[in-house]
Amino acid sequence: MLDENFHESIEGIREFAVAATNVGQAVAYFGLTAAYFTPIYREPGIDSIDEIDSIVGSEEDVEGPLLTAHRLAKFYVISSGDALLSACDLVGRDFPMHVGSGALARVAAEHAAKAMFLADPAIDWRARVLRAYDLFRSALQEYRSSNDEGSTKLIDDWKRWRDRTGSEFADVPKQPSSSSRKLIEAHFGSDLGYDELSRPTHGNAVWMTLAVIQEQKGDQLHVEQHATQRAVRDGCLYLRK
Repeated sequence: MLDENFHESIEGIREFAVAATNVGQAVAYFGLTAAYFTPIYREPGIDSIDEIDSIVGSEEDVEGPLLTAHRLAKFYVISSGDALLSACDLVGRDFPMHVGSGALARVAAEHAAKAMFLADPAIDWRARVLRAYDLFRSALQEYRSSNDEGSTKLIDDWKRWRDRTGSEFADVPKQPSSSSRKLIEAHFGSDLGYDELSRPTHGNAVWMTLAVIQEQKGDQLHVEQHATQRAVRDGCLYLRK
């Protein structure tokens, strides 16, 4: 059992990391197993994903939009398990690596939130496909500078797909992927200390200085350094529900 009232000491963090690592391993292994088990894909209320894709998909743009949405959710599950397991490992060492674990905890939170955004059982297949589309569309900004042919083609395919199928989704509300912070808040019920996790990720000078001072003093970790543990803890508790 995971104690929600964990101690905020270095020793408490290390003990918690041991338990959290087991959950991280389970998430990572489940995702990897799912990667080789295609029949796991099921769309609520729909008998056949292939049948839907035959209607809204096309070899000219996106051949299997609904299947792609399910696969993308799976990819996020795999990557969040990867990041969670790695963060737990770094936190649990005799000399906790706060920069690396903080960055990985943020990655785990972001990827898990996107997996839940895509795999939400409360939405129908059309909303799910539009959510996948918006994630691909929003990815364009990060690929403009590199102009990678394979990446830009993938994004262009989805843009053409959206133009072609506009009438099919005319009555479906927009499904914006929003910011990572908003997705995390929506699906975890809190932001999991997103600002705190961003500080080590971006090399914040104040965070770096305070982290070193606190470590040298041997005191309890500074409040920002607890963000990693909180994110890992909340993620693990959510997965246990």
